[in-house]
Amino acid sequence: MDTSLIPNIELFIGQVSPFNHLPKAMITQITSNIEIRYIPKGEAVVSENETDNYFLYIIRIGAVKQVNKDGELRAKLESGDIFGFSIFNSEDSEKYSAYAIENCLIYQLSYAFLNTLLKQYPEYAAYFSCDTGTRLHSTTKNSLLKSQDNLLMKTAAEVANPKVALIDADATIQQAAQKMCEQRRSSALIMQDGELIGIVNDRDMTKKVVAQAINVHSPIIDIMTPNPPVIAANDLILNAVSLMMQNNIRNLPVMMDGKIQGILTATDLVKQNSIQSIFIINHIFQADSLPLLVDLAKQQRSVFAALIESGAYYNNVMRVMTLIADAFAQKLLMMAEHKFGTPPCRYVWMVSGSQARYEIHLLSDQDHAVITERELTEQEQEYFARLTKFVSDGLHQCGYEYCT
Repeated sequence: MDTSLIPNIELFIGQVSPFNHLPKAMITQITSNIEIRYIPKGEAVVSENETDNYFLYIIRIGAVKQVNKDGELRAKLESGDIFGFSIFNSEDSEKYSAYAIENCLIYQLSYAFLNTLLKQYPEYAAYFSCDTGTRLHSTTKNSLLKSQDNLLMKTAAEVANPKVALIDADATIQQAAQKMCEQRRSSALIMQDGELIGIVNDRDMTKKVVAQAINVHSPIIDIMTPNPPVIAANDLILNAVSLMMQNNIRNLPVMMDGKIQGILTATDLVKQNSIQSIFIINHIFQADSLPLLVDLAKQQRSVFAALIESGAYYNNVMRVMTLIADAFAQKLLMMAEHKFGTPPCRYVWMVSGSQARYEIHLLSDQDHAVITERELTEQEQEYFARLTKFVSDGLHQCGYEYCT
């Protein structure tokens, strides 16, 4: 490997869990032993038929999908995600293939190297366990014991990135993209007479411009999302995450007295949030099948246990668990609407009991209802009966007992 690349790789690796919990000496050794692969879209990263040369994979750029032997989607992963932990379990018979769904830059570490390294540093072996719960518990407990300052309890101003790409409303798409590249930002805020009127992000550039062959000299306002949600600078990150969930967004401007103070992004929060609750929430919204949600639900117990063991305030623990429960419900509602079609009218999914009080814990059951904007026909009632059953059954499989 070109040694000039090492500082950049080391900086990236040091921000990715579980590597961000390791001492610098370990990170330096790891960086020096990384192999770099470029994998074009559609090609295999790893095949289920591979029987040797096992690796741990770190996605630097791009996106990957894992597919089980039966063809079922196992997971979708993106930049900063890691997979291949099953190499640490010699009895693991689970096999899957992984394919690049975008052009990818992958870092990989051989099992032989990692096994030798972890024998030198056995106290960090649990961070690379093949069991997701064990990994989460180890990183969570370690971070919280180092500091009681849970990211979720900080204010938006404390966490927001002050580097924001600001674009005039009369700019073209190309000018906006150039400024985003110059400032290395994944989004840009559209301004008119000093007021925020819209937002664009890199996904807009891909899905609206490239995919639809829109002229790059067209006005940026043609593709922006108008009047985006914002959060006050003194509001908690906990509420910011909730707002991002409610609106299914990944970028949230931070405001004070009508002025932009910075921006919060889902990616930044995942990288900074050592307790992994945002990691789980982020992956809940990435999941596109019930089995993936059920697998993610298993991780809640590890987060809950580590928070309790760390001495975190119990009301904060319950608020975090409630955010996770909200994410499961919201994702299941999205899946239900995709399965059964567009709802016949507007409706509200209302929760009560412990979820409404932000007091969800591991033994909480379901307590919810649907309120529609008008009286329903018999056929429309059948639609909502199917929708609510789908969501309730899904929540049950994710560990939330039926209300009895």
